[in-house]
Amino acid sequence: MPTERVKGSPNVDEINRLTALGLNVMTAMAVADGKMDEASEVARAEEGRKVDLWCRGRKNIPTALTAVWDCDPALSQQSLMDAFLTARFEGGRHATRVEMIEALER
Repeated sequence: MPTERVKGSPNVDEINRLTALGLNVMTAMAVADGKMDEASEVARAEEGRKVDLWCRGRKNIPTALTAVWDCDPALSQQSLMDAFLTARFEGGRHATRVEMIEALER
């Protein structure tokens, strides 16, 4: 027996259908609300499952599927810490907060 849908609430049957296709609940809700494209999100979920399955149990995963780090592993912890602490702050989203802290330090 179908339940009565409250205005603005997600359609549970549609969410269940989308999660059965492999989407996580949040993505399924966004697709059901029309915020995301169903075909592309299902394809992305399927591709992720294929990569996970292919990588399972492998020891030598191709570099295209692994993270690439931009620091030399030969660097010591001290030299990494020195580089971090002496780096110049370039602004960004924390600029206002840094300026407030600097004003308190004066």
